[in-house]
Amino acid sequence: MLKSFHSDKIEIRDNAIAGKGSFAKESIKRGEIVAIKAGHIISQKYVGLTDYGDGSFWSISDDYFLGTLSKDEAENLKIYINHSCDPNCGCHGQIAVVAMRDISAGEELTQDYAMIDDMDWTMECHCGVPNCRHIITGKDWKIKALQEKYNGYFNLFIQEKIDNQ
Repeated sequence: MLKSFHSDKIEIRDNAIAGKGSFAKESIKRGEIVAIKAGHIISQKYVGLTDYGDGSFWSISDDYFLGTLSKDEAENLKIYINHSCDPNCGCHGQIAVVAMRDISAGEELTQDYAMIDDMDWTMECHCGVPNCRHIITGKDWKIKALQEKYNGYFNLFIQEKIDNQ
């Protein structure tokens, strides 16, 4: 059975914004891996056919994703790291998520979805931080200020696009 990895230092629990989120049970140091995404390798043309609206897909390139093949798999493959415009986690390589700074016990783990993919999508943001962008898109990685802010924490294929500009 495929299952995403969650650090022993985090727990999945209810939150008001997204239903569930990852929270630090104890202090997490900058650079520590907090989650590793698992899933089946699915080409982009099949994402729409196997998308169960569950947030369990993760880009590994422009054309391939890690994701579910059935709705029953979704719970084991989600990493429950919600979006924030002021995140404490980022990507390390293609499938690992690391702490971008020290995280205190009780704090929710968050990631800016600008770090993850290069797809055509839009969502309304309710993170509530002072620098909230309010509308998040799959193309936000192109924003120069975010490229500078998250340098080294983008999904590898996005970081390579930025580095080759």
